[in-house]
Amino acid sequence: MFTLIMENIYKYLVKYDEKWCNIMGFFNPYTDPFDVMFSKKIPMFDRQAFNMYPKYNFVYDKLWVCQSQNINCGTIESIDKFTEINYPIFIKPRWGHLSSSSKNCFKINSYNELKKYKKLKQMMWSEYIQGQEYMTDYLMVDGKIIYEISYSYSEKQTGYIEVWKYISPKNKSINTVTKWVTKNMSGYTGIVNVQCRNDSIIEVGLRMARGGAYIQSTDNDNIIKLINSVYNEDYNNIMNKKKLNFKPYYAFKSYTQFPFFYIFPQYIIDFLTYSFDCKDFYEYYFEPNGNKGMVFFQFLHDNYDKGKRFNTFITSLLILMQIILIIIFFYIIYSFFIKNKINYIAIFLFIIIYLTQYLNPIAVQYNWYKAIKQRCLS
Repeated sequence: MFTLIMENIYKYLVKYDEKWCNIMGFFNPYTDPFDVMFSKKIPMFDRQAFNMYPKYNFVYDKLWVCQSQNINCGTIESIDKFTEINYPIFIKPRWGHLSSSSKNCFKINSYNELKKYKKLKQMMWSEYIQGQEYMTDYLMVDGKIIYEISYSYSEKQTGYIEVWKYISPKNKSINTVTKWVTKNMSGYTGIVNVQCRNDSIIEVGLRMARGGAYIQSTDNDNIIKLINSVYNEDYNNIMNKKKLNFKPYYAFKSYTQFPFFYIFPQYIIDFLTYSFDCKDFYEYYFEPNGNKGMVFFQFLHDNYDKGKRFNTFITSLLILMQIILIIIFFYIIYSFFIKNKINYIAIFLFIIIYLTQYLNPIAVQYNWYKAIKQRCLS
């Protein structure tokens, strides 16, 4: 009942998010830094893309994606204690357009471990694929690849989540993956996003990674114009690939296992990212990491060492703020029960600090709530 009430409250409030941001003067990192925007004909979300391309939306069936590569896989419902499976396996939601982030994604080491997830619907399993993960956005015209941008992931991961992505024009996808795309997307025009481990494809989508924010952050408007020309069917604007070069950069994810109930207001985030020379795009990005902590922030940086230092700094600062608020809270309890009087100054300080987190877009609060609910229910 409580979750339903909160869901309805956020759905109502988020309608006024644009007005709230305009009143508060919040910087919009998804639009404000960029001079050239993507065409409105381009789908930015998986559900939108699924409906837009009925002939090609079969790629959102992750079970089919595995089967097309002869990867051992199946539905969770088909597994019982007598099923012959080589553990570990990896389980996840079957349909890519109906799921998000790492929800209900787990490495499973035995049938006894799997049993608690059998109640989940529309779930699949596949053999556990070791190796480094990466991702590619392919731009296609009539089934022919005319441009690609690949994102290599850090070898180190926190659970199922990479620490950083490296975005460079020199990154290239593996030939077997490119051949799979060409074979299965015959006649297709648009973006195909492919996520891989080694030479195995694990997920496919018909939209750009992160709503195109990574591509916009290359600071090369020619890439955006090229993509727009494809969706606007203005193929005369398809340009020389030499004009599509850009300076490499990193996309960092900030992660903590420390439980947090407070996030910084956007004004502080603006100041911190500017002070550490981060690129203009950043976002509160809430992604539960299975049962082990949560990603809370994503930012971009041209310099790996500076980006790594900022990642450590902002994560430590977030944890420090939780500790400070916890200390103030328990001091209030101590004052009331031990001293038998209320410390109004401590209460006022706690409330003021806590409320500053609402100096963010409403969508940030809503996404945080959904991530917490996702983690509690998984």
